[in-house]
Amino acid sequence: MRIYFSPSFPKTQDYSIIAMIHYLGYSVARTSSEPYDFAYMWDDSTYVTPSEELKEIAKKKKVLNINCTDISKIYVDKVFKEISGYGSLIDPSSYQGKCIKKYDQNGKGGGEIITCPLHNISNTDGSIYQKFIETNPKGPQLEYRVPIVMGSAPVVFEVYKDNPETVAGKLIKNQMKHSITLRETDAIFSKKEQEQIIHFCQYIGFDIGELDILRCSDTNRMYIIDANTTPTYFNMLNRYWNPLEKRKAIAVVAEKWEEQLKTLIPNFQIA
Repeated sequence: MRIYFSPSFPKTQDYSIIAMIHYLGYSVARTSSEPYDFAYMWDDSTYVTPSEELKEIAKKKKVLNINCTDISKIYVDKVFKEISGYGSLIDPSSYQGKCIKKYDQNGKGGGEIITCPLHNISNTDGSIYQKFIETNPKGPQLEYRVPIVMGSAPVVFEVYKDNPETVAGKLIKNQMKHSITLRETDAIFSKKEQEQIIHFCQYIGFDIGELDILRCSDTNRMYIIDANTTPTYFNMLNRYWNPLEKRKAIAVVAEKWEEQLKTLIPNFQIA
């Protein structure tokens, strides 16, 4: 299989997709004039407008993520709320309790725990306010990183991090991971929750990537809080993996990807 990435491409080994490509023995076309089997809209921006070239390609071949044009936290929460009936974003002027102030756009860092209600808010920096979702009141924060592969969630990465209330300045950027453990999807999410996750992905055009999901320890509700189309969880600096589990995770996600591609691409061949 040969892939054409556009408008950019994964330039470093940090990206998870690189590990999957190496595992499967796929190759990459440098330009659309070279032979390729399918395309991948690769752009780490929060808002993306598909190029005319990709639109033309999509008339003949599969273009992964071409319909995923908005992964802002506001849109992620809006769609999740429509599907589940509840969301995580709050009005800081009326909400009572702890919340996290963070940027709406992806990749801008930031994030701090504050107490509401707030008064005289001047929101000119693109911030949003998300209620503080307690996932593990007696220890490190528990998060789920969920790989999505073309309509399926084949596995879950269970991640423990510092409780953000215990780190310097209560800033999210000061959180450190403790561990990453591979889990079966059925062991973490109910069938209904898995249906909601896939429905969410279909709604926003999210063919492939990873979601961040929290589960409230008080209500047992899950919350989709982030969508990442260019994830880096397999990168060599992510030293919190057990090496054997990391290899298994790459294999599970990559093999599911190939399985799904075989249903879409005529005369599927690896070479």
